[in-house]
Amino acid sequence: MAWGSKTSIIASAAVTNTEVFSSPFSLEPSERAEVEVEADFPATPTDTLIVSFYATLDDSSENWDDTAFFVDEIDYEDMFGAAKDPNKKSYAIFNKYKIRLGVRSSGTTDTITVHANYRKAS
Repeated sequence: MAWGSKTSIIASAAVTNTEVFSSPFSLEPSERAEVEVEADFPATPTDTLIVSFYATLDDSSENWDDTAFFVDEIDYEDMFGAAKDPNKKSYAIFNKYKIRLGVRSSGTTDTITVHANYRKAS
């Protein structure tokens, strides 16, 4: 099994409570991808980053799913209450044809700077 190159799908996006979408990427049936999302929070943050994963079966003129197949949050603290700013979290994706991420702030107070990358393995 070999890993592909690291590819950016979100670069320094200023994210509010309006969902921002990544560039899409596709997987072959034998591939999986590691997706890393980094949330850079403002000073004294109050909101978390909501990360949603959407899929489609279309090659072009994508008709994306209305409901995410996976949703998670990235907080500005780890599970022990220690500040992690920026905070990164990785996700393993497999058995999906074409994927994109949606990211948004959980509230209306913070603007969170987001970076996301993926690396395929086959």
